[in-house]
Amino acid sequence: MKKSILFHIALLLLIAANGLAQTSTNLIVSPTPASSLSLWSLQKQTVVYLVTGNSAIQSEYKIKTEIQLTDGTVVGKTDLTRSRVYILKSGNTIYYADDVVPLDYMIFTGKYRVSLNTSGKLPSETYQICVSLVNTQDFAPIAPSKCKVFTIATPQLPVLIRPFKDQVLNETEAQSVITFKWTPLAPITQSIITYKVLVFEVLQGQTPMQALRSNMPILDQDVRSVTQYVWNPQGILNQNPADENGVVHQKKLIWTIQTYDNQNEQPFLDGGLTRDGLSEPVVFYVGTLKK
Repeated sequence: MKKSILFHIALLLLIAANGLAQTSTNLIVSPTPASSLSLWSLQKQTVVYLVTGNSAIQSEYKIKTEIQLTDGTVVGKTDLTRSRVYILKSGNTIYYADDVVPLDYMIFTGKYRVSLNTSGKLPSETYQICVSLVNTQDFAPIAPSKCKVFTIATPQLPVLIRPFKDQVLNETEAQSVITFKWTPLAPITQSIITYKVLVFEVLQGQTPMQALRSNMPILDQDVRSVTQYVWNPQGILNQNPADENGVVHQKKLIWTIQTYDNQNEQPFLDGGLTRDGLSEPVVFYVGTLKK
């Protein structure tokens, strides 16, 4: 009787082990996902993890994820002591970013933690994500780890097209309408982008950059997902400046675009020192075209 019980226990363990051995996984990761990890759960194609179980016995497991640099340094990993428990079942189970990269249970280190805490984004770099199944007792692997490389691209801020550098706009026409055009943020994202159009007047004795940094803007307009804005100055540009001799000069203006990600209302950073999402500004003029 005792031998029979031991035999059946051994048989059950063998079946369970065989079932786990037959567990297979597959990992699909976008090669260029959004830098904001919160967007990964909204864009299901970013991370897809397929678990195929052939076991007749249901068993518990956890999903272990590591985000590494190209040299193998781990910069983020699942806190397995707190992460969710799943049940291995026969057939296919599909997991997405909410389960594979659960932000509530991920631990990041160094500058990666700082960046995620302040902006919700991974720094621009090439990474490797490795995902595996582990048991719930000692977190030993029950299926081989699958890894994929992905790159967080450095965003290219918009380039100002119109008015172009040193362009002189007709004074009469500019008092009614000025059209601003720029290139879109690159690479293109699926999130809603806000472009803030900023125009400053350069006063006598100021450099353009001094005006940009210290003056109040004469135009501060948010534009969503389009790359053009038509401005009606409505009297703002009615009077051109005159010097001490009464000579009227062209009005000197400087404009730029500040680009925001609407998901967390943070300006996009392009690696520049200013870290404020501002495109390279352009100076233009309003007045009589000099011959």
